[in-house]
Amino acid sequence: MISIKAQVATEYLVIAGLVILIVIPLTFLYIKYTTESDYAITTAKVSSIANEISKLANSAYSYGQDTQLTIELDFPSGLESISFSEKDIVFKVRNQKGEIVDIVKQAEVSLFTYGDIIPITPGRKKLIVKSLGSSVLVQVPCDTTESNRCVDPIVYTACTSDDEKCLIGCQNGVWTILDTCSSSKTCTVQCDKCGICT
Repeated sequence: MISIKAQVATEYLVIAGLVILIVIPLTFLYIKYTTESDYAITTAKVSSIANEISKLANSAYSYGQDTQLTIELDFPSGLESISFSEKDIVFKVRNQKGEIVDIVKQAEVSLFTYGDIIPITPGRKKLIVKSLGSSVLVQVPCDTTESNRCVDPIVYTACTSDDEKCLIGCQNGVWTILDTCSSSKTCTVQCDKCGICT
């Protein structure tokens, strides 16, 4: 009787061991493919966002200066930043290994934004694309309670030299250049206008 109980216990241990040997690799594969598919979904969404921004920017540019168009986009998780460099839209995305990689898409027109004012939190975001003649501004709507900011002009027809700064403020829900500051004046966020900066 004791040998039968021992045999049953041994069989249970063998079965439990086999189940564990099967479950552990399956769990590992599940985690691996889940993170890979999350990255694939993120890159697909980023590519779609880039195409939408590029298409909207091309439309605003072709309609002429001061044309302003709005679009609502769904930002994925894993997105670290968005920046614009001439015609390049640069997305920094965290891959499945946790490393930050660049995904770059090219538009047909020069794009820029005022500093670092596009939030990258996941979810739906409204973007405003505005033609400034020779380039296109991409930004999020702002609130009139937000403080004025000083930014590098990057691309703007009113700024004529590299040492200028632009004071931007929220007007009618969009960031607008209020004044430009040359190197002889200091641009600070406390100033209402660059012209009265010291």
